[in-house]
Amino acid sequence: MGVGIGDVFQRTIEGRAVLVPSSAALAAAGDDWDSSDMPLYACLFMSKPSRDGSGKQVTPFFMDPAGAQSNLEGAVAIIERESGAPITEDQRTQLQLVCTSLRKAVELVLDGREKETCGDDRFEFIPPSRSVSYLQAASDELSKRREARRVSVTEAQAERPADASTGGLFPE
Repeated sequence: MGVGIGDVFQRTIEGRAVLVPSSAALAAAGDDWDSSDMPLYACLFMSKPSRDGSGKQVTPFFMDPAGAQSNLEGAVAIIERESGAPITEDQRTQLQLVCTSLRKAVELVLDGREKETCGDDRFEFIPPSRSVSYLQAASDELSKRREARRVSVTEAQAERPADASTGGLFPE
């Protein structure tokens, strides 16, 4: 079951859930990281269009460090392709991933301090692509099962003889 990160975070704060970071996320966060806190990875100089179609820019915060690194490399490739030259050392210095906790990111959002962190952008929390793929496959399988049940119920109704007294499929 897919659940939004805000709902999970709220349930964690209330003691009704546990949010467990992946071993890769914890390893990338470093030995001093509190394993009970979800690390997020972002490049504060990287933004993208929001998925909600609003046309606004967002700063992605990744739960998966590999996803964050891959997106950062993609952004560098776009910059280099559009400029026709490799990025400068100053650009490379700015285009670094930082690690922050989900708790800190939520505090910034709730305090209205996103602009202090990444200009006019809002934060967008990006789940691991493996999680998204798993949930999509599970959803597709559930849809197939529902369709198969619907078809079998429809076929069963069609095979049932009509009741002569009511003229319908079911007796009164």
